[in-house]
Amino acid sequence: MKKNQLVKVLSLVMLIALLFSVISSCAGNKAEAPKISDIKIESTQDNLTTYLVTFEDGSTTKVFSVPSGTSGDKITIGENGNFYINGVDTGISSKKDPGPEQPAPKVWKSTTVPLYNISSLPYDSNDSRYYDEEKELSEFKVGDIQFIYAEGEKEILYTTLESYSSFFAKDLKEGCSSKVTQSGSSSTWTMVDKDGKDAYLLTIDFDKKTISTWGDSEKTIQSFDLKNTLMENLILTPTEIENPEKETVYSFADYGLDVVSFEGKNYVPLGLVNLQVQHDIQRSFLYSSKENILIEYQNEEQIDSTFKFGTFYGVVATTKKIMIESMKQYNVGENAEARLILPKYMLEYTKNLVLYLMDNYYGLASVLGYKSMSDYINNTVYADKFTSDDPEERAKAYATLLSLLNDAHTSFSGSQYLSENTGILGTRYYQTLLGDRISTNSILTALRKEEVQKAGEDATINTVRYSKDGKVAYFSFDDFNVGKYYEGSTLSDSQKLVDTFSIFVNNLNEIRNYNRAEGAEKGSVETVVIDDSLNGGGYVAVMGKLLALMTKNNSADIYFKNSNSGVVTKYNFRVDSNKDGEYDEKDCFGQYFRFVIITTPYSFSCGNAFPFYALRMGVASIAGYKSGGGECTVESVLLPFGQSLNHSSVNHIGWYDEETKTFEGDENGANPSIIVDFNFYDIEKMAEKINQTFKPKTN
Repeated sequence: MKKNQLVKVLSLVMLIALLFSVISSCAGNKAEAPKISDIKIESTQDNLTTYLVTFEDGSTTKVFSVPSGTSGDKITIGENGNFYINGVDTGISSKKDPGPEQPAPKVWKSTTVPLYNISSLPYDSNDSRYYDEEKELSEFKVGDIQFIYAEGEKEILYTTLESYSSFFAKDLKEGCSSKVTQSGSSSTWTMVDKDGKDAYLLTIDFDKKTISTWGDSEKTIQSFDLKNTLMENLILTPTEIENPEKETVYSFADYGLDVVSFEGKNYVPLGLVNLQVQHDIQRSFLYSSKENILIEYQNEEQIDSTFKFGTFYGVVATTKKIMIESMKQYNVGENAEARLILPKYMLEYTKNLVLYLMDNYYGLASVLGYKSMSDYINNTVYADKFTSDDPEERAKAYATLLSLLNDAHTSFSGSQYLSENTGILGTRYYQTLLGDRISTNSILTALRKEEVQKAGEDATINTVRYSKDGKVAYFSFDDFNVGKYYEGSTLSDSQKLVDTFSIFVNNLNEIRNYNRAEGAEKGSVETVVIDDSLNGGGYVAVMGKLLALMTKNNSADIYFKNSNSGVVTKYNFRVDSNKDGEYDEKDCFGQYFRFVIITTPYSFSCGNAFPFYALRMGVASIAGYKSGGGECTVESVLLPFGQSLNHSSVNHIGWYDEETKTFEGDENGANPSIIVDFNFYDIEKMAEKINQTFKPKTN
């Protein structure tokens, strides 16, 4: 090679590098040499040469090189794919590394799926209707619903809001209606009550990828729960006192939960809308791709409710059996060697929904100091295991991660359809406070049992015990429960024993009459000790009723703050304990007794809120140890493939100062003013401590 020819080769290296990037962009992902039809010098100025490159498809580009070239330079691509200049191999390849394979664009297909609503099926084996003659599933059909799905991803259905609203045609109360309207990039589903007023709105903004809600769906949607005592003998008055009627907005951007435009309509993942609706409306959905059916139900127990369906399942068909059979299509291997290995898209979908859920609906995030729950989750060693082929490994990863939050309201249960067993110990990280609570319960339960048995063989924790001097009465309760009406309108004796309000009313009336002289307002008891030490919570409305009983004026206020919308709602409770139809001072007991509530770190959720409010309202003193938190109400959601996740909701319970407009949650618990260093289940020791604490002052 001549010297001047070598100089030209070297001087054109920059040109070739530039050509390489241009040519590669035209070559796509295929590692093929592009074809040049012509290359020539367009201009030369100040030692800068502009080359005009023309490709066989007619496209052109301009590239620059230093030093100047000559019009005689010939650039070709050899059989090896390298650039040649004037017949000399430069050693530079014209082929582009295709890099990672890019996913092909999804192909969307339409499908019609029959929807069956079994929300009205009896689900409690104590209910005589549970054993009625089984019905055909076809009797519960709502209609045929249009969905779309991506080819190769049949388990993930996408829905329009119009289609979704039609699911609830048989759920609306008489006189109520439902409609969907469009405005710009948004669709709004409105439920209208029997008076023609908007009761509940759900809006999806497909451009912003947000879901916003407002109102109360309970005004329009039927409940198929068994009749119970929750709202009996109660006047409940809610008032929004801060940010009234403000909507709540949730964002599903950046979670891989896409909006799809198909044939002029906007679709979103069915599982995404279901998450929202489960928080607002007590309904869940399961889809069997094998049978091509979608089943709606209200209570988790209904997955075991039976009906007639096809020849394979017959009269013993249940939603659970249908789903188990549906998921068997993903078994790999045969018989004992069979393993259920889900397609990755299903695992990624579940993970994305969990991240969205925890970012948008987990109420304790800010209390615990997390700005982004998804960032927290993705930075743990467990996140990668969410998509493991091993069902037990991924279920334990979810469960263990959530247990690290030390929030007894938040937990994960694997899908029984997918063999996602966590085991008793597999759901907890061994250092979490949940384990400590279980140990505490075991120790205290044994101590209390020993003391209760001293009251007689038939004594239970609800039995009233009295001190020897007759001044102190003592009883325990471990939850805030309701009685259920299984037959007729009369509460059975067994259900009276689990109805917490009835227990309190009966006990307080008994205590008032203990050693009561004729004509006296009350008997000898001055202090009522209420043992809340092992109370894990229950119905908030029951707690409100109990607080009203303990006042002097039959009025108790509790406050909720929605941390997403900022709405603060005050709920006022008044009760009719003597069932005379009047909600007055004759129905409460604060004028007769001093109340002392015993708490421990096991006093959780409503078991924590009860002493918190009693202290703030001035109706009780606290003895024992600081209560265990649980500021948020608990909500439970079903994920598309059968996993369930309980979590602290965005509804915080606490105290609101209406003058300063400040809200204080009760996560930090109620602090005792009466310190005990003895067995507080021993009534004589408690009576001695109380008499010392409240003895009259002398000059």
